[in-house]
Amino acid sequence: MKVLKINKYKFLVFTGIFFLISCSFLNKEDKVSGVKKEQKIKIFVELPDTISFGHRINGMITYNSEFDSIELGKNEKRYVTAFFTQSNSKLKTLEELKNKVKDTFVMINSKNVIPIYDIKLKGIGPSFLNGYILDEVFLEQKDGSFKISSIEYTFAHPVFIKKMSE
Repeated sequence: MKVLKINKYKFLVFTGIFFLISCSFLNKEDKVSGVKKEQKIKIFVELPDTISFGHRINGMITYNSEFDSIELGKNEKRYVTAFFTQSNSKLKTLEELKNKVKDTFVMINSKNVIPIYDIKLKGIGPSFLNGYILDEVFLEQKDGSFKISSIEYTFAHPVFIKKMSE
């Protein structure tokens, strides 16, 4: 009988510890680049994956976020900006990306499209066009002030730069 009671005790202690650990993980927010996991963000990068050395990249990004459903008042604004830089690898953090930004583009006409044009990449071989999107909404409050809500989302687009003769 004692063996059975010891096993029950161990089982209860183990179950209690497991329950406490599991609950603590459920309360933590899962964030990627400042965006909560449950936010619905869709991004489609429409850029070439191969270009000839010396040519420029043109294309677009189609971007959707939960801010699309916000109806803006007369004095309220939304700004969506895409920032880019080139490197030989994917940049690991948003801070690293922000320190290397070279090109900037904005969404026009609120059609969820960010036109990308005239980006000249350097070097030959594999490369990455790293970027992040800053989506900001300025909402007017009752007292006349503005509340700013923002989402930052990172992405990387692989590009192979080939010699002119290839």
